[in-house]
Amino acid sequence: MKRPRKSPRAKRRLRPFRAIRAAARRCCRNIARRLGLGPALANRGYMICAVSRSGSTYLCELLASTLALGNPNEYFNTAGRRRRMGPSYPADGFAQIDIIRTIGATSNGIYAVKVIGPQLARIASSIDPFRDLPNLSFVRIHRRDILGQAISLARARQTGRFITSDQQRGAPAYSQGQIRHAIQSIRQQEAIWDETMARLAAQPLVVAYEEILSDAQHVVDRIATFFSCINRQFEILFQTLLTNIISKILRTQRYFDLLLVTTVIMNACINDTFYCHTLKRAFLLDLLLD
Repeated sequence: MKRPRKSPRAKRRLRPFRAIRAAARRCCRNIARRLGLGPALANRGYMICAVSRSGSTYLCELLASTLALGNPNEYFNTAGRRRRMGPSYPADGFAQIDIIRTIGATSNGIYAVKVIGPQLARIASSIDPFRDLPNLSFVRIHRRDILGQAISLARARQTGRFITSDQQRGAPAYSQGQIRHAIQSIRQQEAIWDETMARLAAQPLVVAYEEILSDAQHVVDRIATFFSCINRQFEILFQTLLTNIISKILRTQRYFDLLLVTTVIMNACINDTFYCHTLKRAFLLDLLLD
């Protein structure tokens, strides 16, 4: 027997309780993580700022295949994730943030997420990914051949096949009106990213679909190099702190503290990062030695 559908009024009455339940789940996850019972969260990563039919899916597959640059996917696309991962995929924005920083991360602590421009408006009421994702960088992908991109988008909308694994639901047919509409949609999505990058004063790495087709390995290398270079300032800060700490130890002959410093260095090397927790420990150790 099917359950009777709730009325719109009943759904509105339940909204505050849903928010409380979501907050309670977040609290439980945070407590479990602090106790070491949950997966560790990656502390640095990047967002692929994509437009429909720009080759972003192919780029995500290339980056994931490196096993070192995260596992980029449309984690904010709840309907799409449920089709591919099952109905249990959460709609809660904070739960999706946690998924990005765990499932979307590789073992070296780098997470990755792909976002299509209009998805930003859908999640804006619950989360701010630019605030909630730590140490976030940007890779922007576009396609030089806008007409070819529009034809591809119109065809995907007609057939329902946005990726090769999607089942075809209709037959493609030439339609000048749909192509024009697709061009307008692409320009609107590009405008969303233009406005967002300007608001954040961000300097993304820009990649063209045609560059991926001509030399995919070069594009992946560029992204890997870009991601390493923008975090160089953290490495410099860590090295400065480390030099200061070692000089204090040698001056005061507190050799037991040298073991602590070695632990910090090993932790940084194992995680291939000089980020948050390592810097915090170095700052604390530097203060203790004063």
